[in-house]
Amino acid sequence: MSRRLRRKVAKKGKEKVVLPCYPEVEDEVLEADRSGDVDWTSLPDDTVIQLFSSLNYRDRASLSSTCKTWRALGGSPCLWSSLDLRAHKCDATMAASLACRCVNLRKLRFRGAESADAIICLQSRNLQEISGDYCRKITDATLSMIVARHEALESLQLGPDFCERITSDAIKAIALCCPKLKKLRLSGIRDIYADAINALAKHCLNLAEIGFLDCLNIDEVALGNVSSVRFLSVAGTSNMKWGVVAQSWHKLPKLVGLDVSRTDVGPITIARLLSSSRSLKVLCALNCPILEEDTNFGTVKNKGKFLVSLFTDVFKCLASLFADTTQKEKNVFLDWRNSKTKDKKLDEIMTWLEWILSHTLLRTAESNPQGLDDFWLKQGAALLLSLMQSSQEDVQERAATGLATFVVINDISASIDCGRAEAVMKDGGIRLLLDLAKSWREGLQSEAAKAIANLSVNSSVAKAVAEEGGINILAYLARSMNRLVAEEAAGGLWNLSVGEEHKGAIAEAGGVKALVDLIFKWSSGGDGVLERAAGALANLAADDKCSMEVALAGGVQALVMLARNCNFEGVQEQAARALANLAAHGDSNSNNSAVGQEAGALEALVQLTRSPHEGVRQEAAGALWNLSFDDRNREAIAAAGGVEALVALAQSCSNASSGLQERAAGALWGLSVSEANCIAIGREGGVAPLIALARSEAEDVHETAAGALWNLAFNPGNALRIVEEGGVPALVHLCCSSVSKMARFMAALALAYMFDGRMDEFALIGTSSESTSKSVSLDGARRMALKHIETFVLTFSDPQAFATAAASSAPAALSQVTERARIQEAGHLRCSGAEIGRFITMLRNPSSILKACAAFALLQFTIPGGRHAIHHASLMQGVGAARVLRAAAAAATAPIEAKIFARIVLRNLEHHQQHVELSTYLEVVQLGGLKVIFSPLFVTNPFILKLAARVQTGELIPEHVGVFLLSKRLLAQSNCQSPWFSDIRCLEVGTHPIIAIANLSVNSSVAKAVAEEGGINILAYLARSMNRLVAEEAAGGLWNLSVGEEHKGAIAEAGGVKALVDLIFKWSSGGDGVLERAAGALANLAADDKCSMEVALAGGVQALVMLARNCNFEGVQEQAARALANLAAHGDSNSNNSAVGQEAGALEALVQLTRSPHEGVRQEAAGALWNLSFDDRNREAIAAAGGVEALVALAQSCSNASSGLQERAAGALWGLSVSEANCIAIGREGGVAPLIALARSEAEDVHETAAGALWNLAFNPGNALRIVEEGGVPALVHLCCSSVSKMARFMAALALAYMFDGRMDEFALIGTSSESTSKSVSLDGARRMALKHIETFVLTFSDPQAFATAAASSAPAALSQVTERARIQEAGHLRCSGAEIGRFITMLRNPSSILKACAAFALLQFTIPGGRHAIHHASLMQGVGAARVLRAAAAAATAPIEAKIFARIVLRNLEHHQQHVELST
Repeated sequence: MSRRLRRKVAKKGKEKVVLPCYPEVEDEVLEADRSGDVDWTSLPDDTVIQLFSSLNYRDRASLSSTCKTWRALGGSPCLWSSLDLRAHKCDATMAASLACRCVNLRKLRFRGAESADAIICLQSRNLQEISGDYCRKITDATLSMIVARHEALESLQLGPDFCERITSDAIKAIALCCPKLKKLRLSGIRDIYADAINALAKHCLNLAEIGFLDCLNIDEVALGNVSSVRFLSVAGTSNMKWGVVAQSWHKLPKLVGLDVSRTDVGPITIARLLSSSRSLKVLCALNCPILEEDTNFGTVKNKGKFLVSLFTDVFKCLASLFADTTQKEKNVFLDWRNSKTKDKKLDEIMTWLEWILSHTLLRTAESNPQGLDDFWLKQGAALLLSLMQSSQEDVQERAATGLATFVVINDISASIDCGRAEAVMKDGGIRLLLDLAKSWREGLQSEAAKAIANLSVNSSVAKAVAEEGGINILAYLARSMNRLVAEEAAGGLWNLSVGEEHKGAIAEAGGVKALVDLIFKWSSGGDGVLERAAGALANLAADDKCSMEVALAGGVQALVMLARNCNFEGVQEQAARALANLAAHGDSNSNNSAVGQEAGALEALVQLTRSPHEGVRQEAAGALWNLSFDDRNREAIAAAGGVEALVALAQSCSNASSGLQERAAGALWGLSVSEANCIAIGREGGVAPLIALARSEAEDVHETAAGALWNLAFNPGNALRIVEEGGVPALVHLCCSSVSKMARFMAALALAYMFDGRMDEFALIGTSSESTSKSVSLDGARRMALKHIETFVLTFSDPQAFATAAASSAPAALSQVTERARIQEAGHLRCSGAEIGRFITMLRNPSSILKACAAFALLQFTIPGGRHAIHHASLMQGVGAARVLRAAAAAATAPIEAKIFARIVLRNLEHHQQHVELSTYLEVVQLGGLKVIFSPLFVTNPFILKLAARVQTGELIPEHVGVFLLSKRLLAQSNCQSPWFSDIRCLEVGTHPIIAIANLSVNSSVAKAVAEEGGINILAYLARSMNRLVAEEAAGGLWNLSVGEEHKGAIAEAGGVKALVDLIFKWSSGGDGVLERAAGALANLAADDKCSMEVALAGGVQALVMLARNCNFEGVQEQAARALANLAAHGDSNSNNSAVGQEAGALEALVQLTRSPHEGVRQEAAGALWNLSFDDRNREAIAAAGGVEALVALAQSCSNASSGLQERAAGALWGLSVSEANCIAIGREGGVAPLIALARSEAEDVHETAAGALWNLAFNPGNALRIVEEGGVPALVHLCCSSVSKMARFMAALALAYMFDGRMDEFALIGTSSESTSKSVSLDGARRMALKHIETFVLTFSDPQAFATAAASSAPAALSQVTERARIQEAGHLRCSGAEIGRFITMLRNPSSILKACAAFALLQFTIPGGRHAIHHASLMQGVGAARVLRAAAAAATAPIEAKIFARIVLRNLEHHQQHVELST
């Protein structure tokens, strides 16, 4: 009903991370001295109750759970006089659980038909007020039942949305059941007949207020019979007979206030009512078009009676109600609320006016009729702000919603009326809204946040919101468990994040993390909250620092998830835009590669380019364009079908917006950097649409289309296609006429590629009957192209400057030419070696025009300060460009432009050569000699100044200066004495100080001192040293420091992760010591969730896989495998697990390492494969890489190994055996026997993994038979009875249940042989043993007394008691397939009562609410019709009591999860 607004513009901001703000806590409390501990349990009871009263119901419940005393205080009757259920799903079960606290309930607010149905379960017969929202589905039956159970009801309100299914019959029921009714407000009822109204008049003798709002038909005569009514509202009601109203309503003896707003009432009726009614004081007729057409009516005076309309001064009218006329008119509501002298009748009038004004203003704002600007600016905004301070909560909510709505001009274009927005700001509205947002009432939070969001579209208001602390408040509200509150808060952050100055503040307030968490929290529903969160993240990601915050908070995974799974175009568009902005910082952080490596990201974006919505296509193409700047992404996009999709997009967007055209051409430009993609784009028909786009009128489209054609023209086949498709005239037009210098430059280069001779050779090779005409065509095109290339180059030439440069060798002369010729943006272009080589070759071309063009291009690419100038200079030196350039500069026949440009390029090359030689020394002197002196106190120390001087003269190695100072202080702290530190000569001992730091850091106290002294920054810097020994020892120091959890974040912040990864690449071909230390440090860091993301983003996966594949030193292998294991251990929180599995050669390398002669290597490799096997794709890939055979062999060989190796070997087989194919393969490879042997281990952890693997294997009948034949039954029975681990006992029991539920018998019969009799006997004995111990196991989780109570009662508490006794906490982490769930369902029908009980017990564990995969299991069970089988098991006379009770509990769990699923949607 109300409108929400959002903005899509993105700018840049700042970044910091601070603790979140909690706006509900008063400033005085935040500033209080908290140096002493507070004993919360000693607080007086009345203080605790006051604290409870300031919390919402969810927080109140959380606080009550802290201790028994507070639980009792939380149930105090004074806290339960009113209840607001609108933010909660309230069904019969929830209502019944609240019933014991609602005995004294007086006031209730609810939302929706389901909550209405549950009201009677509260058993609150003393209810006096009921208010309901979203009542469209409430029926007569529901409403009649509610009023029948609550005879003491005094107030009933349903609205403001229409009660479409309520009729006059329900109103009669209200009249008959609620004789004490004083207030009745109903919205949107179709017909209210006379008999219903007469029943109210007859039975509800105290009915003082009636509101029939937005109804279709009302019996006016009957309303005139309700003699008790004092306040009557028919606002928005249609089909009123105003003649009847004028004749009958003025006779109402007690009528004080009448509201006919938003109706077609005319001046005659108004005049009659005002003049004839003796008791009427206030008549409200706002937004009544017919009345407002009579411009003279506003002058009519009626003594003691006041008309509130658009043409009257509302505040003046209201002030006239008071005897004290000295009060300020605009403060009339505030003065009334603060008045010490109370007038009951006046209070009733003002309370009613607040209600009807808030309702009418909101409805008027929603319909947004023309011609009300003057009213809104002079009165409407002030009225809404006054109403926001009302003591009536629903009035406050409607006023806030009205503010959010009346400023909106157009939802689609996200535009607001600046005058209205600033009127709100000037009247103090921002502070009022923020105070309202800090309320504990979630309804007020939601509406206030919505108003703040819409108003913040105006930059002045946004600034005021930020200055008033609004960003912290919105960031806090974004964490709300109430979806509507979180959604509006996210909308506010979206609009505020448009301003560059607000981005840093949002990050500091924890807004980035809150927005990312929102996406994960509401991923399965709530398109509104997802669109707003993604939009805000998109704006924030446009800022470099904030983009890193987004990535570190898990934003990449969240946004890719939306792009892949969400079908709402608004969410898709914002998710794609956010990914595009994240990928736009390729030079400053690693987000570009991180997005590209996220599983499914590129495929999702390619798919979105086919969306029917232009905005989605545009943002997806923009994301692919940005991603294509990364080499790996470029190839991966093509592999995902990106070439075909983008060519199709370019073909279809000739009539689209310039934004879509620019991005489509830009994405093809990015992809075409690769030679393979360049050829593919030509073959797919990409040339023609790019030529069409080159003819666009938009300058930005010119640049991207010209860039793509330039890249394509490098290939002779594409060059010929460009000619054949009419591309030469298009490029010539760009080269001459485009406003963009870059477009002209790239068009000229494309033409130069096309006519430097290579296309001619290609055309000759492909001769045909058309060769003559083509030759003629090429000649004509060549002449046209060369003519305009020459014209283009000459536009950057000044004849006088050229003459001066030709006559002089002074640098100033060449600099003058350079400045005139420079195209600033060309410095951002990056050329490959092949392209640079082609321009060098072009310098030898017979055409003087092409020579000049080639020299001009090389000048642009090598100008000092260009982004890739050093790269280009390096490429040119590699191909001997200097010799060719000198020849061109000296050639007598070359044009003067070519000569001068060639000389400038030679000078540029000399400059870059000097830069390369000096850069390392200068960087080291700056960082080592000055910046690593960590204490400001050292700056004036003569000793330090002496050190710095010796560094700058080259006498000392600067890297050691800071290290020496640090090491000396550390040795002093640890009471160590060493001759190394006797004087300045210690610096000559090389890496010894670093070794000292590394070794000393093994001690946790010294490690802490190292960190406090700034040692982490120094070690991270030294890890980048070009000296291998220095880097090795620095990595060792980081390895030791990273053991402490408190140091990991600091290492990442200091750039240590990137330095360690770079070390591996730098010394990959040698230096086992440095590799082992670097891998060990990364392994420790990868154990932390956030740091593991840093490792992956820095390229750590590739580096570690490279070590695992190529290094032969066992220390390096072990640490690399451990690091990969730790990276793969965060499967739920980030995508590193799948990233490791998808890295080329990773799984094969780990499988190979399980065969290592070194136990530590085998253990870590098996651990890595275990963690990786939690991903479905990895599981199959490990098997394909020979993992089954290798791990079975490992399990066979580790009977005498450490428990760690045994656990990981069994764990890896457990993980692989989840797949049916792997399960069979493990059995065939002989995996059963070693797992049985491991099940007999003495280590508890080995018990669990071996039992888990055997449980999975036993699902297959062939494996089950193998387990029996290998003597596995006694081993499993021993586990089932004797293991300390509940999980081991549980999985052993399930394995035995699988083995003897009948399927293995069928398999054994099919495979009959001469041994069948003996096997049969063996199976019978094993079956008896297994069933006996399964029964014993189940009974250990059974309490006879609790079972008896549960059997005799249907109370939830009885079943809960059984559940708590039976629950195995860790079992909630197990995830079963549909086949497994189906097998347990089938087992419930098994003749064996023991297996029935075991199956019910298992299903109970898998569906207990709160379990990690409980909802998944419940969904599977619903899919196979489990409820029917469970009901039969619960009711079966012959079933054991355990099976019955467990089955009942599972049924209850399924109902719980079904409600959860419905709510989540």
